[in-house]
Amino acid sequence: MKSHQNFATKQNIPFAILSDQNQQLCDTFAVIIPKIIFGKQVFGVERCTFFISADAKIIQQWRKVKTPGHAENVLNFVKNL
Repeated sequence: MKSHQNFATKQNIPFAILSDQNQQLCDTFAVIIPKIIFGKQVFGVERCTFFISADAKIIQQWRKVKTPGHAENVLNFVKNL
């Protein structure tokens, strides 16, 4: 939690950053997936984005996110709501 706060402070992030220490949110959103790292299968968090409404409904989800252009895609989605 301290590292999250330090990161938010350093980057001037104006909102809370969540920490999922017991993996409850990861399980809820099914983002723990098998990955191959250095030839070994391990489990890790899938890079993904969720747009969640104020009443806690998933409006849109992006799975297997590639960083280039993703923020622009999400911004365009929000602008078109």
